[in-house]
Order: sequence, then C-alpha cells, then structure tokens
Amino acid sequence: MAAQFTYGTSIGKHYIERNDEKKLLLVDSFVICFTPKEYLLMLLLLQESPTADAALIQEAFPGQTVKDTHIALKKHIGNICSKLMPHRIKACRINQYGYILIALDG
Repeated sequence: MAAQFTYGTSIGKHYIERNDEKKLLLVDSFVICFTPKEYLLMLLLLQESPTADAALIQEAFPGQTVKDTHIALKKHIGNICSKLMPHRIKACRINQYGYILIALDG
C-alpha cells in the first residue's frame, strides 16, 4: 500500500508533504526517509520560522546534558542537510540561536 501524505507546506519553490507514521517527507515528487530523531527535528524545522537550539534539544533529547545534546544535534542536522541538499533545501545555522530551513533556489 502506498504511503499517504498529509500537511502541505512550502519552502521557496518546493512543496512538502509528510507521512508521520512512516517518517517520510515528499519534497516536490521525491520521497525522503528519516530516522525517528531526524523526523522529530524536521517537524520542528518545518514550522517556517527560525527554531531555537533549546526547542530542538528539549523535544529531541529530553533529560540529556547540554554538552552531549549539542554534539548530537549537530550530527542529526548534518544528516538532515545531506538528505535535503539534492532537493536544494538546507537547514541553515543562525549563529548562537538555532536553525531555519531555506530553499537554495529562491
């Protein structure tokens, strides 16, 4: 059975839908698979505004120490960037604040 996608949003010229059950995003017509942690972070980043490190850490790494979570957060954001880059979308770092998703093609 084909995955059912819901919730459409746009980033630049890209239309994005999601499948929460299977942890998938449909970017334009391409399916991208995420790990559960990456998908949780993506849901926060899809809110179309800058997302603070504190919000990302609190949601994805509850109860862990700050030092460990910043390293893990950078790793997971890097993985997300690798998956989004072929589709010309990037999670950009906002210095000393957090991240925002942007389209590299307008």
